[in-house]
Amino acid sequence: MAPQEIAVYPDLTCTQNVAFFGAVYGLSRGESLARAQACLDAVGLRDRADSLVSELSGGMRRRLQLATALVHEPPFLILDEPTVGLDLEIRQQVWDLINGLRREGRSILLTTHHLEEAERLGTRIGIIDSGRIAVEGSMDALRRHVDAELLAVVESEDPDAVCRRAEELGITFRRRADTTVLWLTEDMPIRSVVDTLGDVQLTSVRLKPVGLEEVFAEVLGRAEGVVAPRD
Repeated sequence: MAPQEIAVYPDLTCTQNVAFFGAVYGLSRGESLARAQACLDAVGLRDRADSLVSELSGGMRRRLQLATALVHEPPFLILDEPTVGLDLEIRQQVWDLINGLRREGRSILLTTHHLEEAERLGTRIGIIDSGRIAVEGSMDALRRHVDAELLAVVESEDPDAVCRRAEELGITFRRRADTTVLWLTEDMPIRSVVDTLGDVQLTSVRLKPVGLEEVFAEVLGRAEGVVAPRD
């Protein structure tokens, strides 16, 4: 298990920390040291193996904590907010590591506030609201909670005009600064939508699949700026 709060020993080196947890899990000294090196390599800390934890950045400490959770090669792993405080590059490395563990056949329970992280890593996703699971399932199953086949991300110099036209047409939308996201149904091809916005000055229009953010908004009913389609 890797808890959200970092729990490693600041006065020990990275190798000593991981080897210590290996010993706690019943590994011999030799096994603990060998596994420590392998785990530090896996989380990108090989060059800091002999560094004291007190010398590490917050992101490095979080990766070290993940290494301590992997040292005994558990078949089931609990990760609580494993990428909090990590920059984008290191976060991607941790995602790659987690995906690798999953491909090895390990079961992983991961909690996160990052919807993108849940969508990219989860084979089965649960959305929790007020301590209860509001909905859960595969990403394909969760998408069925959203009455849209596709999303059109519209950028315009006059986003208010885009929103007004979408409301007139009965198109569900969400306003994000100068961007408006239109929820397109199967009978609503993008060309016809663009044509109906013809007199509105558009900067760009791009399509994207329905994501976990839209599922979250639909299921919990917290989507500010969303207008339901008219009958």
